[in-house]
Amino acid sequence: MVSTRLIAVFAVVRSQMDTTVFLLEDLLVLIVYLLCLFLFIALCMFFTFHMNLTLNNMTTIELREKKNNTDPFIVHRFNVAHAKFDNGYWNNFIQIFGPPWMWLLPIFPGGDGTYLGTSVKKSSEIESKTQI
Repeated sequence: MVSTRLIAVFAVVRSQMDTTVFLLEDLLVLIVYLLCLFLFIALCMFFTFHMNLTLNNMTTIELREKKNNTDPFIVHRFNVAHAKFDNGYWNNFIQIFGPPWMWLLPIFPGGDGTYLGTSVKKSSEIESKTQI
């Protein structure tokens, strides 16, 4: 009884499915869905990469040419130079995006946007290590 009814439902559904309808309507939706999924994944990877740069207070050049270099001398020079500007994740984020209370206000927070302050704590640690 149940199997007869299931076969009848399947026959109705099968008769409604047409290859031309699938190719004209459903295939286009599937292609657009896959394209959106691909773009979403690409944007998530792009966002993650740039948030990593922002939180570590680095540029793409510093990451690719200096930090990932195989020469230990260049990596050491990068670590010494970079430590002066690394203020921790939250302070690096605030340095780029400004204070949270100003995110929705279209006003300029001040400064010239060219020169960044250094971390006093990190600078003194580096100077003491280089003098030893």
